[in-house]
Amino acid sequence: MSSSDSNYLPAIMPGAEPFFLPGNETSILLIHGFTGTPREMRFMGDYLNRMGFTCLGIRLAGHATKLEDLEHVKWQDWYGDVLNGIELLRSCTSRVFLAGLSMGGVLTLLAAARCQEISGAITMSTPFTLGKDWRLKFAPYIKRIIRTAEKSGPDWLDKEMYSHHLEYPAFSTPGLVELLKMMKLTRESLPLIRIPVCLLHSKTDAGVPIENMYQLHGLIGSEWKEMVTIETGSHTMTCDSERQTVFEHAFRFIQKVLSA
Repeated sequence: MSSSDSNYLPAIMPGAEPFFLPGNETSILLIHGFTGTPREMRFMGDYLNRMGFTCLGIRLAGHATKLEDLEHVKWQDWYGDVLNGIELLRSCTSRVFLAGLSMGGVLTLLAAARCQEISGAITMSTPFTLGKDWRLKFAPYIKRIIRTAEKSGPDWLDKEMYSHHLEYPAFSTPGLVELLKMMKLTRESLPLIRIPVCLLHSKTDAGVPIENMYQLHGLIGSEWKEMVTIETGSHTMTCDSERQTVFEHAFRFIQKVLSA
């Protein structure tokens, strides 16, 4: 049975469930990456909740179940999940920030360009493009034939944390095509962003080189935009060795915005 069937109910991976952590009147919507799960945002959610904030970690459509579910999802489904999360938090808090990892950062910037209700945006390990791999150009044509693409080896420094990581073992080619569409729209939308933005990226990110952060920063229209370089750690910076540093930078950014 496919996820396009009306009676399909996906079974979420144990430990990869979305989460809601009640706190004060300032809330943060935490958005995971492509083929990832809410678990990769949970440590950040726990930290920010200890700082007093309300935190919601959403599960993007087609994720945290099985890889085949990504074959039936459009980028508009992911964006709709983000809008739903924003509306949920607006119903119970007075200020909403977004924090996204990788593809979650792309969604964060797209929402920042389109939604007036957001107080600030934090992106981590966020791609401007997916590089110059010649196969990407042909992905829309081969997606029905080649359904998956291999992942490279992990770049994590904290091997113990990686042993508990939850994600799909490969990329979905149809899902990748949707990601490429969404990234193009996001690049076009960057000049429209007017809210404060904080971009974080690791020098040693093996999946998305740090040059992507500079490219994003150059096109974001906001007068308040800052870049934070993390010296070490992997693409999944919310879980790896420098996660505490990442969380502290995010907290300070939120505090600055609230104090402005």
